[in-house]
Amino acid sequence: MSWQFNPYAHTLLVTTVFAILMGVFIWPRRRLPGGLSLIILSMTAAVWALGNALETAATDPAIKLTIAKVGYFGVAFTPLLFLVFVLDYTQRIEWLNPRRLIMLAGLPFLTWIMALTNDLYGMQWREVTYDPLQNILIYRYGPWFVITAANAYIYMITASVLLARSFMHVQSWYRRQIAFLLPSILFP
Repeated sequence: MSWQFNPYAHTLLVTTVFAILMGVFIWPRRRLPGGLSLIILSMTAAVWALGNALETAATDPAIKLTIAKVGYFGVAFTPLLFLVFVLDYTQRIEWLNPRRLIMLAGLPFLTWIMALTNDLYGMQWREVTYDPLQNILIYRYGPWFVITAANAYIYMITASVLLARSFMHVQSWYRRQIAFLLPSILFP
């Protein structure tokens, strides 16, 4: 197996390290509102970034696709975990009982399963082709991708609305933190 690390792959590796270090840095604060959920979110984002980095760097199309499927865990679960973090951070975590969490995790879990079993059903990606000149996989999305995207947007918009509403009702220190968090939603 050979690897071809380009600047994009290096950037994703730096992102992976940053996400892991963020989780390590937050660990001592895990009992604060949003602490533990932010650690879990940052580790899932690290899985997403690492998956993309390795997919980008691999030169064998079969290896690239396998890495993409496994790394899709991060793609599927990061929006949900961001919503969980916001619920925790804004101290609305009591709303998220185990039954609701399982219900909310259903689509991300199915999305990951659809990615892992895409060869059987073609629901996430209808077709995947390899461009050897650019060393990239080109995805033609299937019907499940629309569900994946819609689900992610619903979770992210809900989290954004909750953060924006909290902005008006918190002390100035938390207001500054929320003011920092809100624009970060635009840069996944």
